[in-house]
Amino acid sequence: MRRVPVIQSRNATSLTVRWRAWVNAPRRGMGPVVGYVLYYRSRNETDWKQLPQTRSRMQTITGLEASHSYEITVSAVHESGLIGPPSPPAETATCGRMC
Repeated sequence: MRRVPVIQSRNATSLTVRWRAWVNAPRRGMGPVVGYVLYYRSRNETDWKQLPQTRSRMQTITGLEASHSYEITVSAVHESGLIGPPSPPAETATCGRMC
């Protein structure tokens, strides 16, 4: 099951995101989930950026613009190396000078 990622904390230049473990059965030949990839983009961009693959279910995105809106999604990485479909996106914004 893929759910919207949750914004754990935020400040002017970073967002900490957490998500639940994937519990859906993998498609034939994909194998179990061995990690996750977090993707993000500014609301005015079309291309997604990604953080390195992790086994954790929480990551922090740094180097963001203050008072800016972002979309964030997560995909599961399977033992076969295949990356599954992304979660529904979370929409959030960084803070201004102070949160």
